[in-house]
Amino acid sequence: MTSGSVEYDRRSWRPVVAGSLLLGAVLIAVAVCAAGVRGNIVGSEGFAACFVAAFVCWASGTAALAITALTAGTTNGLAGLLGSIFLRTGIPIAVGILMCSAGLPLAKAGLFGLLVVHYLAGLIVETAVSVYLIGSRFPVRE
Repeated sequence: MTSGSVEYDRRSWRPVVAGSLLLGAVLIAVAVCAAGVRGNIVGSEGFAACFVAAFVCWASGTAALAITALTAGTTNGLAGLLGSIFLRTGIPIAVGILMCSAGLPLAKAGLFGLLVVHYLAGLIVETAVSVYLIGSRFPVRE
């Protein structure tokens, strides 16, 4: 690796792909559980809202993991972490606000609350994967 440039190979993206798949699996599990509850209360809109919330949180979490992986170990590492926090938090909030202000049936089925539930579940997984990504770039010295 030369100074000032960042070189990537396939192995450097494996943790991001694995983290994205793990994030997706956790969010699908949360969506299935939440759909059982919301679907019984509000019907098919509740089922759809659960899986829309899971997809939005998965997409924003995957984008945040990619930014973390791109900037970990570089001089822009802190900016990358802040950018990933912005994406991870901003996208679900923006989707929730836009859907609720438009008065769509998914919003009436509780989409904003489901976004919060999925966000918190995904945050646990994404934090663990981000710590791994950053830690793998900075090995511990004895």
